[in-house]
Amino acid sequence: MNRLFDLPGYDRVPEPNLRFHPDREADRDVHPLSGLLRFGPYSRSLISAVIDPIRIATIYPAGFRKRVDRLFSELEQNHAPRERKNYLPAFPGFARVFGLRAVQAPDDLQLELPVVADREVIGSTRSHLRLAEILIKAINQLLAFRNEFDVALIFLPDKWSAAFYGEVDDFDLHDYIKAVNASRGIPTQLLQEASALSYPCRASVMLRLSIALYSKAGGVPWKISDTDPDSAYIGLSYALRSEQTGKRRFVTCCSQVFDALYDRLPVTLSYAGILARTIKRMPTIHSRPYEFRFFM
Repeated sequence: MNRLFDLPGYDRVPEPNLRFHPDREADRDVHPLSGLLRFGPYSRSLISAVIDPIRIATIYPAGFRKRVDRLFSELEQNHAPRERKNYLPAFPGFARVFGLRAVQAPDDLQLELPVVADREVIGSTRSHLRLAEILIKAINQLLAFRNEFDVALIFLPDKWSAAFYGEVDDFDLHDYIKAVNASRGIPTQLLQEASALSYPCRASVMLRLSIALYSKAGGVPWKISDTDPDSAYIGLSYALRSEQTGKRRFVTCCSQVFDALYDRLPVTLSYAGILARTIKRMPTIHSRPYEFRFFM
């Protein structure tokens, strides 16, 4: 006799336990921020731990130096959350969380862009390309002193926001800068004025920025516990269609691959080809006006 079964439309997946120490099994928490505050980062106990201090170079618009210095001061201050208080803990300072300091690299690596950059970016008909040229030129200056800094911070004012994306050529300043510097081995962090310098909840900004700086300097804040040793975790990214032309477009990439120990695995061209063929066989995905990521 045939029987019909109703399958649930969704299921709840429990939050995974995260490990914050390579040996101490008790150093676990389902909340990444709470675990960091209780136990410190996972890689602090490893031989290849991040070197103290993390040296940070900066690129910023003319007149922004005081705001840049203030941001570094905030990294070592206490901040109470002003939003999502049931999730965000208070931030006690970078050194207390990670056991090391995040400091500005020497003054030669604190690059103020020329005043004319404002006029060139805002007044250009191809402002996104002009801004990219200006930033790459500044990054080239840092490249000559690569051994003197660990991470580069790039500050972007709100008045340049029209240059963050290209309307016709699908240009994305964030993706472009990341791609150029990845090939050079320069970890970068872009900070927009509205979401970093002017954002009212400083605890949120400091927590997110601190984790980004620590990770980009080579640290591992936490690892997923109880993973399958034979599993790999693949980060895929895709974007759909150009809003300008209305033509349906589908672009995808394999952003990163980790094994069960959270160690990066090389993405070979052969492997990337297999992923591309697999994605092509996926069911049609309806257009969305934004890019998002999913993990398998």
